[in-house]
Amino acid sequence: MNVLTDPKNITHIVNSSLGYATHVTMLDGGILCLDCVDENFQLLLEEYEEAREHGHIVTETQWLVNCVSSNEENEDLYCSHCSNKIESIY
Repeated sequence: MNVLTDPKNITHIVNSSLGYATHVTMLDGGILCLDCVDENFQLLLEEYEEAREHGHIVTETQWLVNCVSSNEENEDLYCSHCSNKIESIY
């Protein structure tokens, strides 16, 4: 089961990760780098609010955050939005 993450919590999660958070994983499996999260924050928030209003029943999952993640060793991880490489934390 996928769980939606409130975009308002992303900053707190990233800040408390001590630099280990490198990206977010979207509900559709896409990846957003933290720069794209910042640039598209309003859209992420709007999509989350819309999903919440509809009881988290969604048909479009492209802009819904599933979790904040870290790239531990994947040398081929790229942002789905801007195509920039997401560097490994190691």
